[in-house]
Amino acid sequence: AYLRQNGVEIIDPAEEKEKARRAAAVASGEGVVAFRYVRIPVNEAEPFEQLEAVLPLGPDGELPGGDQIPALVKKSFGDRSKGINESVLQEHARTQLGEAAASLTPRALTEATLDGSVETFALARPAEVNKYQGVYIYLDEVGVLKQLPPNPRGNALALSCGHQNVKFHGELFVGRVATRPAPMRNIDLLLSDLDSDAEWLKAAPAENFQYNVAMQEMQSQLSTTGNVQQMNMGGAKELPSGGDDKLKWTQTAEDVEVVISVPDGTKGRDLAVTIKVRALSAKLKATGEVLCDLKLANDIHPDDSTWTVSADGLCITLEKANESTWHGLGLEDA
Repeated sequence: AYLRQNGVEIIDPAEEKEKARRAAAVASGEGVVAFRYVRIPVNEAEPFEQLEAVLPLGPDGELPGGDQIPALVKKSFGDRSKGINESVLQEHARTQLGEAAASLTPRALTEATLDGSVETFALARPAEVNKYQGVYIYLDEVGVLKQLPPNPRGNALALSCGHQNVKFHGELFVGRVATRPAPMRNIDLLLSDLDSDAEWLKAAPAENFQYNVAMQEMQSQLSTTGNVQQMNMGGAKELPSGGDDKLKWTQTAEDVEVVISVPDGTKGRDLAVTIKVRALSAKLKATGEVLCDLKLANDIHPDDSTWTVSADGLCITLEKANESTWHGLGLEDA
């Protein structure tokens, strides 16, 4: 470091070899091993499988950002030989879409689900305490409708992270993402990371408990006042938050988390979510119902912001463009 600071060029053979490898990969159009993740077969007689994600490099020699696993595993959930129970599917559609489901034929519903659809489930959310590294399960969104068998090892993994009464069906994949430094990207999750003594796994129950306590505290305070409150998010500096029975928001120094109520049974594919530098909108695709349409109070980084659907609703994490305190979510609140 001293020599570099004083203008002396240091050639690292390993670094130069990696640069050459990447340049060759860009020139040839071939992919490189970007990260590793794990498959959990539904058959308990089969061992966990370590998988490698091979991705193409961009013209700049860099790997693509964002979570790449949904695209990688989607084909695994597209087995059209596994039929869907039409009566169960129609009931599921009615729960999600209401009267709009009546205009959809059983064939149309079936065709829309058989080609593969991926749902994510957060085992551990990215946060300062875990160096902004999250671990997720990727599952067949319509595994229940396909009447796939339960995945006991996936259920046990969720339980070990503090998630009660979670039931997965069919084969599962487990991967890790890092949201700091930007942009968000996948990083290695090894077979050894699923051992019971893995550090992230030991810390997950407490992290998820604290998250749930903070959410319950927010819901309790909002149900009392419906206005912006000062809340203690696990011992951190108290920052403004707020919302109502349909939308709630909290913040850290780096992020703003928005939780929007959605109809029971809503999945990610049912929503159209748009995140811009200073705007946020969400609506139900089937009915066009607007769930959120906001001009944000401050700028964010759209490419590093994420959203998912969980038991809490539509959960959106907006990365702040700078570490300033937000005094409201929308311009009318600030």
